[in-house]
Amino acid sequence: MTTYNFTDYPNYAAFDAAFKEKLIGVLQKNELGTGSPYELVFAGTAASGWSFGIVQYDLGQEPAPDETSTLARTTFRQILLAAKDASGNYIIQDTDPLTVRADDTKIADLVNKAQTLGGQGLTSVERALIDNALQSSQGMGLIDASYNEYFDTVLFPDKVDLVMSSASGANLAFLQTDIGKLFVCDFSNQYGLPGQRGQHHNTFKTAMPRRTSINTPKYRHIMRAEPN
Repeated sequence: MTTYNFTDYPNYAAFDAAFKEKLIGVLQKNELGTGSPYELVFAGTAASGWSFGIVQYDLGQEPAPDETSTLARTTFRQILLAAKDASGNYIIQDTDPLTVRADDTKIADLVNKAQTLGGQGLTSVERALIDNALQSSQGMGLIDASYNEYFDTVLFPDKVDLVMSSASGANLAFLQTDIGKLFVCDFSNQYGLPGQRGQHHNTFKTAMPRRTSINTPKYRHIMRAEPN
């Protein structure tokens, strides 16, 4: 079983390490299903680039205004630089003795190509090479370690906090339940929220589930272990 070493989020006690464990389960189910987080995936839309990880970091999105892409590209480059095979050799390298590791031209080329939108840019051989790096012990470790940073520096403060602080009444009561928190986190991870790429509050409000429909298969399996 993967250990993510989650920590409690400082702003909301309700977003603690235990909640993050539930959230990663929801994102795994809704973003990947039975797919692997340790390989490149293309979402199938013209506006999407290659992505990886349980949260599906999209390498094709521009850094502004979404900090997710900054973390995605930084983590991706770190993986390509660090990944080694079972013999301790770098999986990706340009073999030029004059090139220092940090300036490896092969890695720079792959990082640039992986940002291409529409499932383009990379050959099948290049994708296989990158997947080998993502599936290395270094790659898996860096991907798994990135989620805590993503939750604490991007998802919660930039997206979820905004909704929680502006909600009131029945909406706030719903969002304070674990199912409500999972819903807003899952929605914002996939679609963004107010302030993200020009979206408006109505984007979220129109997606708010009615009380009669919140016990959906998406979240029910996560909540079965919840005490009454």
